[in-house]
Amino acid sequence: MSDIRRADHLLKIAARKIKMPVEKWAGNCYAIAVAFIEKKIVPGVPRYGHWRGPVHEESQFFGSHEALGFSRHGWVEQPGETICDPTRWVFEHVEPYIFMGFDTENYYDLGGQTLRDSMNEGRLRVIRSTIFKKKDYEIVVPRDSKIKKVVHSFFPGLKRLTRQHLSFIANQAPDVVGPDVKTVYQWIIKTGNAAYIPVDNRMLILG
Repeated sequence: MSDIRRADHLLKIAARKIKMPVEKWAGNCYAIAVAFIEKKIVPGVPRYGHWRGPVHEESQFFGSHEALGFSRHGWVEQPGETICDPTRWVFEHVEPYIFMGFDTENYYDLGGQTLRDSMNEGRLRVIRSTIFKKKDYEIVVPRDSKIKKVVHSFFPGLKRLTRQHLSFIANQAPDVVGPDVKTVYQWIIKTGNAAYIPVDNRMLILG
């Protein structure tokens, strides 16, 4: 199981600081995570993605979770990669508490990357097999060896890219892009296509 440590003593303090009673936190997970940082209740950065852990059948999110296999969720990533989750109890259908600990069960999926990854293999085959018009290749691959290496790992030999190519690269998990992900993100932003990069991944790498 995940390393669960209940920070019940923080509940009343947090509710007072963010000026929202605990019973209204359900459905406001990311806003609560942001408030925890802004009000300096805990250190860290707010994260948004998918909850892939169990959901109690009496939770308000049970139906959608069963249908999709995940629930959209927000939490705080603390120094040392520990998690502070003020609203995990909503999924578990238990009395409110604040979860503190490591995600040893991989319940927290930053940016919904698991879903994105499951679609990428098929998407890569489609893009590689698609015959694009010459005018669609509007993005020049720069001479920067780091960027070229990443681009060619997905699309060998291309000197120009379509927006579909660029979008595919931008949607890869940072660890898939590799150690030069920051340089790649900065290049994508420079091309005017920052929107292709998932917000959480951009925040994770660029701050």
